[in-house]
Amino acid sequence: MQTIRTSTTPANAQMTFKELIEQRAQEKNLLFVPMAHRFQEGKQVYRLGHVMLYLDRNVIFVFNGKTWVPTSLQSLLDMAG
Repeated sequence: MQTIRTSTTPANAQMTFKELIEQRAQEKNLLFVPMAHRFQEGKQVYRLGHVMLYLDRNVIFVFNGKTWVPTSLQSLLDMAG
């Protein structure tokens, strides 16, 4: 899994994309949890607030009620919060 440098961590620290989502969720007081026994394309499905999502190669896919669509981290946080 690719790691991403963020400006809010020490220069030598790295985090995964999932960890970045977890951090942003905590900053907005949103619960980010895996959904038991839920997988899409072989990937774990998570819930962030009321939004269902999964990660595939550092792309966020959200369920819009009909299909899974890619979205940005900011859009995800806007939808969830």
